[in-house]
Amino acid sequence: MLKENELQILEENYEDAIRFFNNGLFLKASELLKDLAVQKPTTWQIWFSLAKALQKSKEYKKAITAYNIVLVLDSTNTKAYFYLAESYLSINKKEAAKEALEKATKICTNDLLKDQILILKNQNGL
Repeated sequence: MLKENELQILEENYEDAIRFFNNGLFLKASELLKDLAVQKPTTWQIWFSLAKALQKSKEYKKAITAYNIVLVLDSTNTKAYFYLAESYLSINKKEAAKEALEKATKICTNDLLKDQILILKNQNGL
């Protein structure tokens, strides 16, 4: 169990990582998020943020791994399926992208995300 001051440091580091991400410093954000993921391996939000930072850094294979960890921790995370599909498409793995989008479609309740899924499918002939 983490002590209160350790939790505060983790929260501050997470805030710093998000600030780096929001300022386009994706590699710096991913470095900090990797450390946080080691310290809090069952927190899907950290893995999701790490995956997004890796995807933005064009580290698609690493992003795919991180999105898959998100989905182990939260199997109903439709955004993770969507971004996983984008990452697969970035490395030309259309079948894997199609599977991710099909899973997202089955569980998605957000109309805007449903539209984004449909657009991504149509743009890529899935």
